[in-house]
Amino acid sequence: MRTIHGPGPLIVTIQSDISSFAAQKSPLTLAAKKETPFYQLPKLHELSRRIAELTEELEELKSEKSDLLNEEAEARSVREFLRRKQQQQVQQIPNKKKSVVKFISLCYNYFVFYSVAKREIGWTSNS
Repeated sequence: MRTIHGPGPLIVTIQSDISSFAAQKSPLTLAAKKETPFYQLPKLHELSRRIAELTEELEELKSEKSDLLNEEAEARSVREFLRRKQQQQVQQIPNKKKSVVKFISLCYNYFVFYSVAKREIGWTSNS
Protein backbone atom coordinates (compact mmCIF):
# COMPACT_ATOMS: atom_id res chain seq x y z
CA MET A 1 0.00 0.00 0.00
CA ARG A 2 1.34 3.43 -0.87
CA THR A 3 1.34 6.27 1.63
CA ILE A 4 -0.36 9.51 0.63
CA HIS A 5 -0.76 12.47 2.96
CA GLY A 6 -4.23 13.74 3.75
CA PRO A 7 -7.33 11.69 4.54
CA GLY A 8 -9.05 12.10 1.15
CA PRO A 9 -6.35 10.52 -1.06
CA LEU A 10 -5.61 7.91 1.59
CA ILE A 11 -9.26 6.80 1.61
CA VAL A 12 -9.17 6.49 -2.19
CA THR A 13 -5.97 4.42 -1.92
CA ILE A 14 -7.51 2.16 0.71
CA GLN A 15 -10.64 1.80 -1.42
CA SER A 16 -8.52 0.70 -4.39
CA ASP A 17 -6.61 -1.73 -2.14
CA ILE A 18 -9.92 -3.17 -0.90
CA SER A 19 -11.05 -3.65 -4.48
CA SER A 20 -7.79 -5.34 -5.46
CA PHE A 21 -7.88 -7.68 -2.44
CA ALA A 22 -11.49 -8.54 -3.17
CA ALA A 23 -10.55 -9.23 -6.79
CA GLN A 24 -7.65 -11.45 -5.70
CA LYS A 25 -9.80 -13.36 -3.26
CA SER A 26 -12.91 -13.96 -5.30
CA PRO A 27 -12.19 -15.31 -8.77
CA LEU A 28 -8.69 -16.76 -8.51
CA THR A 29 -8.53 -18.35 -5.10
CA LEU A 30 -12.10 -19.59 -4.90
CA ALA A 31 -11.97 -20.95 -8.46
CA ALA A 32 -8.68 -22.71 -7.74
CA LYS A 33 -10.16 -24.23 -4.59
CA LYS A 34 -13.20 -25.51 -6.48
CA GLU A 35 -11.04 -27.02 -9.22
CA THR A 36 -8.74 -28.80 -6.75
CA PRO A 37 -9.71 -32.41 -6.10
CA PHE A 38 -10.69 -33.24 -2.51
CA TYR A 39 -7.83 -35.75 -2.11
CA GLN A 40 -5.17 -33.00 -2.50
CA LEU A 41 -5.50 -31.91 1.11
CA PRO A 42 -2.27 -29.86 1.35
CA LYS A 43 -3.26 -27.77 -1.66
CA LEU A 44 -6.81 -27.33 -0.34
CA HIS A 45 -5.41 -26.34 3.04
CA GLU A 46 -3.07 -23.79 1.40
CA LEU A 47 -5.93 -22.29 -0.64
CA SER A 48 -8.13 -22.09 2.47
CA ARG A 49 -5.30 -20.39 4.37
CA ARG A 50 -4.81 -17.89 1.52
CA ILE A 51 -8.55 -17.14 1.44
CA ALA A 52 -8.48 -16.56 5.22
CA GLU A 53 -5.46 -14.22 4.90
CA LEU A 54 -7.11 -12.20 2.14
CA THR A 55 -10.36 -12.01 4.12
CA GLU A 56 -8.46 -10.75 7.17
CA GLU A 57 -6.60 -8.15 5.11
CA LEU A 58 -9.89 -7.05 3.56
CA GLU A 59 -11.47 -6.62 7.00
CA GLU A 60 -8.44 -4.63 8.21
CA LEU A 61 -8.66 -2.32 5.21
CA LYS A 62 -12.40 -1.81 5.73
CA SER A 63 -11.76 -1.03 9.39
CA GLU A 64 -8.98 1.42 8.50
CA LYS A 65 -11.24 3.09 5.94
CA SER A 66 -13.99 3.40 8.54
CA ASP A 67 -11.56 4.94 11.04
CA LEU A 68 -10.33 7.45 8.47
CA LEU A 69 -13.87 8.39 7.52
CA ASN A 70 -14.70 8.92 11.20
CA GLU A 71 -11.57 11.06 11.69
CA GLU A 72 -12.44 13.08 8.60
CA ALA A 73 -16.01 13.59 9.85
CA GLU A 74 -14.70 14.71 13.26
CA ALA A 75 -12.26 17.12 11.63
CA ARG A 76 -15.06 18.48 9.45
CA SER A 77 -17.29 19.03 12.49
CA VAL A 78 -14.44 20.76 14.37
CA ARG A 79 -13.82 23.04 11.37
CA GLU A 80 -17.54 23.83 11.18
CA PHE A 81 -17.66 24.58 14.92
CA LEU A 82 -14.64 26.90 14.66
CA ARG A 83 -16.13 28.62 11.61
CA ARG A 84 -19.44 29.24 13.45
CA LYS A 85 -17.57 30.47 16.54
CA GLN A 86 -15.56 32.89 14.40
CA GLN A 87 -18.75 34.14 12.74
CA GLN A 88 -20.32 34.72 16.15
CA GLN A 89 -17.28 36.68 17.31
CA VAL A 90 -17.32 38.78 14.13
CA GLN A 91 -21.03 39.46 14.63
CA GLN A 92 -20.40 40.53 18.23
CA ILE A 93 -17.81 43.16 17.25
CA PRO A 94 -20.43 45.83 16.46
CA ASN A 95 -22.17 45.15 19.79
CA LYS A 96 -18.85 45.45 21.62
CA LYS A 97 -18.12 48.69 19.80
CA LYS A 98 -21.53 50.01 20.81
CA SER A 99 -20.84 49.04 24.42
CA VAL A 100 -17.49 50.82 24.39
CA VAL A 101 -19.06 53.92 22.80
CA LYS A 102 -21.83 53.89 25.43
CA PHE A 103 -19.24 53.55 28.20
CA ILE A 104 -17.16 56.43 26.82
CA SER A 105 -20.30 58.51 26.40
CA LEU A 106 -21.34 57.74 29.98
CA CYS A 107 -17.87 58.69 31.26
CA TYR A 108 -17.95 61.92 29.27
CA ASN A 109 -21.43 62.77 30.57
CA TYR A 110 -20.29 62.07 34.11
CA PHE A 111 -17.26 64.29 33.63
CA VAL A 112 -19.39 67.11 32.19
CA PHE A 113 -21.95 66.77 35.00
CA TYR A 114 -19.18 66.71 37.61
CA SER A 115 -17.52 69.79 36.08
CA VAL A 116 -20.80 71.74 35.93
CA ALA A 117 -21.78 70.72 39.46
CA LYS A 118 -18.37 71.66 40.75
CA ARG A 119 -18.62 75.09 39.14
CA GLU A 120 -22.18 75.64 40.35
CA ILE A 121 -21.49 74.93 43.98
CA GLY A 122 -18.01 76.41 43.92
CA TRP A 123 -16.40 73.26 45.15
CA THR A 124 -12.66 72.87 44.71
CA SER A 125 -10.50 69.89 45.39
CA ASN A 126 -8.44 71.91 47.96
CA SER A 127 -11.49 72.58 50.14
